[in-house]
Amino acid sequence: MKNILLLFSLFLSFISLSQDLSKKLAEQSNYLFTINGGVITEQVSKEEISSSEVFHEMMDEFFRGHAKVENLDELGIDYNQRIYFSAEQGNDVQFSLMTYHIKDISAFERLVNSSEYNPTFETKNGLNYLSYDEQSKLVWNKSYALLITVYYNGQEYNDWGYNGYFYDDYFYEEYEYAEEVAVEVEEVPLEEMTEEEWNAYMKEKDEERERKRKEREEKRKKKEQEKAERKEKREAIEQEELNKRITQFFSDELLNSKKYLPLELDEEAAATFWYPNYISFLDPFFYGVGYYYYRPYPFYGGLFGMTNFFNGEIVVNGYLEENQLRMDAKMNYFGDLEDTYANIFSQKIDKSYANFLSESDLGFMSLSVNTEEILNEYPNLIENMMSMYDTSFTEEYKLFAELFTIAVDEKAIAELFTGDALIIMNGLGMKEVTKYVYEYDEEYNYERVLKTQMELLPDFSFISGSNRPDIIEKFVKLGLKHELLESIKDGYKFIDKHNDFPLPVYFTYTDEHFIFTSDADKMSSYKSQEKGDASKDQKNLLLKNNGAFHLNAKDLVGKILMSEEVRRSERRIFTAMESEISTIDAYMKYEKGGNHIVATAPVPESEENGAKYLLHFFNKMILAEKRR
Repeated sequence: MKNILLLFSLFLSFISLSQDLSKKLAEQSNYLFTINGGVITEQVSKEEISSSEVFHEMMDEFFRGHAKVENLDELGIDYNQRIYFSAEQGNDVQFSLMTYHIKDISAFERLVNSSEYNPTFETKNGLNYLSYDEQSKLVWNKSYALLITVYYNGQEYNDWGYNGYFYDDYFYEEYEYAEEVAVEVEEVPLEEMTEEEWNAYMKEKDEERERKRKEREEKRKKKEQEKAERKEKREAIEQEELNKRITQFFSDELLNSKKYLPLELDEEAAATFWYPNYISFLDPFFYGVGYYYYRPYPFYGGLFGMTNFFNGEIVVNGYLEENQLRMDAKMNYFGDLEDTYANIFSQKIDKSYANFLSESDLGFMSLSVNTEEILNEYPNLIENMMSMYDTSFTEEYKLFAELFTIAVDEKAIAELFTGDALIIMNGLGMKEVTKYVYEYDEEYNYERVLKTQMELLPDFSFISGSNRPDIIEKFVKLGLKHELLESIKDGYKFIDKHNDFPLPVYFTYTDEHFIFTSDADKMSSYKSQEKGDASKDQKNLLLKNNGAFHLNAKDLVGKILMSEEVRRSERRIFTAMESEISTIDAYMKYEKGGNHIVATAPVPESEENGAKYLLHFFNKMILAEKRR
C-alpha cells in the first residue's frame, strides 16, 4: 500500500512539474509575451550566458536589493522551459503576471528571501507568499511561481474619473479662492462709518470669513473621508480579485473549464508575442493595456477611423536560426474583415517602381493598397469594428457610413491616388541648413535668430501613384500662382518662406507618379524612369509583396560615423554596431485570413548561430555604453 501511495505521489508530482503554464493564463488576456529558454540554451551554454554582460545587467536590474546572482543556476528557475509575461482584465482590475517553472526550490527560496526591503512572508493553503506591497505578490509552490500585480481600473471608486476627487476638488478650490478674493477687494466706505460701526462691520466680516473657513474645512474633511473610503473600497476589490486570481492560478479551474488562453505556441520560436487588438495596435503603447474597456467611441485616433484599420489579433514569433534572425508575424482579422482586407490588399505595387531603386540607396519602404476598395469597404470596417464595442450608436455609425459612401467618388479618388507608395532613403550626410534658433543672454532673455549651420540630414524621396496628371497640373499652377512653388529644371521647388523645412523639398510628376525629393539631381532620372541598378533581390522584395522594407544598416552607421556631429562617447557605440550589423529586410503580404509579415537580418559568418550573435552583439553595446 505504501508503495502504491508513493508511486501515486510521484505520478502527481510529475504531472505538476510538467504542467503547461500557458493553460493557467486566462482567455481574456490582453497580451502575452513568452521566452522559450530551451531553444536559447540549445544554442548558447548556461556558462556563456552566466558570464555575459547581458546577464549581469539583467540581474542587477531585476534583482536589485537581493543577493548578487553570479550564474543561471542561482536563480533556481527552470530556464530550459518557458517564462510567461501577460496582462489580464478582471472585475474592475487589471492584472500583470509573470510565471515560470522552478527547478531548484532551495536556490529559489534563498534568492527571493534575500531581499533587503523586508517583504512580508507567509505560508497559506500550501502556498508561499512574498508580499512586496498590497498590490504585488510573489506566490509559489515546489513546481512553479507567479509574480502578480493588481491595479484597480474601474470607474466607481477611481479618484481620477470625471466625477472623482481630483476634478471636484480642483473646481471647488478655484471657486472658493475667487470668492475669497472678491471679499477682500470689497471697498468699505470708511468716511461714512463711526468707529463703533466699523468695529461691528469688521466683526461681522471676521465671523463670515470664519464661517466660510469652517464650511471649507468641513467640505475638505468630507472630501478626504470620501477619498479614504474610495481607497478602502479600491483596495478591498484589489485584494479580493487578487486572492481569487491566485487561487484560480494554482488550481486546474481554467484547464477544466477550457477558459485558458487558446493559443498554440511554436516550440521552434525563441520568443512569442500575442496581442488581440480590437481597434488600434498602438493602444498599449499610448493609453495602457486596459484603456479600451472604457473608451466611449472607437474613432478617436484619426480621420474617419482610417488609422484604426487593424481589428484582429497578432502573433509574432522570433527565431534564432543558424544563418539569420527572423521575425514571423501573422495578423488575423475578426468578424467578416478577412474578406474586407483581402479586397484592400488585392494589388501589388506597379512594376515601374523598381526603376526608382538604386544600389546606393540606404533603404526603402513601400506599401500598396487598393484605394477604391478601401473606400468601398469602409462601411464594412465600421460595422465590424462597432460589433466589438458598445452598440449604443450602431445606427448612427451605419448612417455615417452610408453618407460617406454617397459623398465620396471612389473611382475618382482611386485615379488620383492609386494606393502605391514608396519612400526611399537616398543618402545621409552633412548639409548646410538655414533655420530659426533661440539664443539666450546671461539673464535668460531669448531672441529668435535666423542661423546657417551644418547638420547631419538624410536625403529622401517619396513616390506615389496617380493616373490624373491633369489634376496634379492644376495644383502646380495654383502653387505657382500663390508663390508656394518655383519652377526649376525637371520640376519645382517648394518655397520655404518661414524656414520650416530642415532641407529643401522638390516636386515633379509623370503620367503615373507624383514625386517629392530632397535631392534635385534625382528629379531627372525619376521623371524619365531610368532603370535603377538595385539588386534583383531588392526589386523582388518590392514587387512581390503588399509592403516591403529594406535597410542597409551597415552603410547607414558608416555614414553616421563620418559625421563630426557624432560625439566621442556615441562614436564607440556606433563603431561597435558597424562591425556587427549588415542589412534588415522585411515584407508584408496578404494571405488567407490576414497579413503575413516577415523580417530578417543575417548572422555574421564569424558567429555560430543567431543566439550567440545576439548575445555577443548586446555585450558589445553594453561595454561600449560603459566606456562612454
